[in-house]
Formats: sequence, structure tokens, C-alpha cells
Amino acid sequence: MFLKLIRKIIIGTVLFAFVPMIFSCSDSVPEISKVSYYVVFDFEEVDKNPSVSLSVFLQLNSEARRASKMVVSKDSSDYSWIIETPEIFSSDDKNYVFAKNLRSDAMSPNFAGSYTVLYADLTDNETEGKFVVAYDKRLVESTSENALSFARGAQKNIAVYNEKNEVIYFGKPKDSWSEPQKILENYNKAVSKRDVYFSAGSGVYILLPKENL
Repeated sequence: MFLKLIRKIIIGTVLFAFVPMIFSCSDSVPEISKVSYYVVFDFEEVDKNPSVSLSVFLQLNSEARRASKMVVSKDSSDYSWIIETPEIFSSDDKNYVFAKNLRSDAMSPNFAGSYTVLYADLTDNETEGKFVVAYDKRLVESTSENALSFARGAQKNIAVYNEKNEVIYFGKPKDSWSEPQKILENYNKAVSKRDVYFSAGSGVYILLPKENL
């Protein structure tokens, strides 16, 4: 369920909030138009530090359905993620490929630094892009009670779940939801909710612990 939520909220954001990046492309197909990243800090428990993961999106000038592979490498290190079947989607005649939930016991939770991402299509044509991950490192050691102080300007969204742990609403809180229980007036099948904050300036998502309604 966590991965479905992350896919839903990140795809909704990537369409308009690309973090400025350095990128390069070759003269041949494929071509990378833009690179974006998101770092997800998932607070499952109130008094625990978050689990941390990285998601990387490529906007292509070529056909996303020809995607074959992504390799995300942290520069000045020996660590890489090899994604054999990157996910794809299209919107407004724009093509995207992405890899989400990238984790590493070797480097986690220190994802800050510069990266190179290699993209290959089905005919083994390749191109590369570069991006830099930067965020307040105090987030790594924070708890849900003080995390927002290290992601200033983050905008609040809310994910509402039914008894099957399915997301039945995601978006800005409604004005009438002055208290969590007010959600039930609009969604009588809701059983829990999570507050989700996004900081466009740092590409950071903060998922606060789930609350029962």
C-alpha cells in the first residue's frame, strides 16, 4: 500500500514540480529532457526515525514505451541501482520513466550528493543525466514530532484509507475537516488517514504516522 501511495502522490507532483537539475543528452535517440528526484521520509511510528527512500524521474523527448533500463549511480561511490524494468507514464504528450523506492543498507539514509542516471532503450541506445540530491540532513535523525521544522514551506496533503488499506482520497484537506473525525462526513468508509507534506524546494516528501478515525 505504501508503494501505491507513493506512486500516486509523486506522479501527481512530477507533472508540474520538476526540481531544477543538470542534464545532458546525446544527438541520437533517446534524449532526456529533464531529471527530477524525490526523497521520501516515511514516519511509521511517532517516536521513531524515518525510513528513507529515493525516487528518480526522467522526462524524455523520445517514446517512453521503448524504455529498457535505468541505472542510478551515486557519484564518488561504487553504489548503483540497476532498474531493469522502469515504470512509465505519459501526460500532455510528455513521456516519463521512473524508478521509486530506491534504498540501500550501504548508504541509507544518507542520500545527499550528486548522481548520474543512465537510460537505455530497447535498441540499447543510451544517454545520461545528472542531478544533485540536497535536503536538511537533520531530517534523517528527526521524529514525526519535529520533522516539519526541517522542511520549511512544505505543503500539506492528506491520504484517507478504507478498511482494506486502500487510498480513497488524496489531496488538500477540505476546509470542513477541522478535526480528523470530520472526514467521515464525506467518506463514511474511511478508517484512517495520513498527513503527507511536500517541499518542492528540496524535493522532500514527509509521511506522518497513520491515524485512526
